[in-house]
Amino acid sequence: MITSAPKTGRVMRLGLGVLAGVLIAAGSTLAGQAAAAGGPFVSAIYSSAANVCVDVPGGTTDVNRNLVPAACAPTAEQQFTFTPVHDANNQQPNTYVVVNRASGLCLVKFRFEIRQANCFGSNPYPAGQTWVLNAVDASAHRYQFVPGYVGTALGRCMAVGTTSTLLPTPFCDITDPAQAWTLAGMS
Repeated sequence: MITSAPKTGRVMRLGLGVLAGVLIAAGSTLAGQAAAAGGPFVSAIYSSAANVCVDVPGGTTDVNRNLVPAACAPTAEQQFTFTPVHDANNQQPNTYVVVNRASGLCLVKFRFEIRQANCFGSNPYPAGQTWVLNAVDASAHRYQFVPGYVGTALGRCMAVGTTSTLLPTPFCDITDPAQAWTLAGMS
């Protein structure tokens, strides 16, 4: 059960099934069965710690635009296609290229920010364009996003920042709620 307190002061409670309906874009044919078979899937990236989704502001196609946390909505700006791949360096399991459906650009870690950038290469993809989904609670579809070229001990996991930004943390910490992301499209 996901609980959030909107500005109106009323408390909303969303079960994972309802959340999936809100987060998966209308017309998505990749969610569910394809994910279970190890194929691509489409999902929003939701933080229950901050009650926000990862968003491409206005669906911009500007390369190197920082992605932001925003109120969840069933829009292409908050929908990402996760394609399982091998990264060029170490072929870690659960590695994906993550592409925004509105901009067509890849989710990347760039220094101290999470941005979108052109997708280069093919399978195996350059390591900077891949993300390892490290299970926080697989039964609840909650994962850490670890850049594909490092292990979780060295990684800088994607987290909701204190200034309403997305940023890589100094170190991955599976107990840090700001680093746990729910993927409603993964089954």
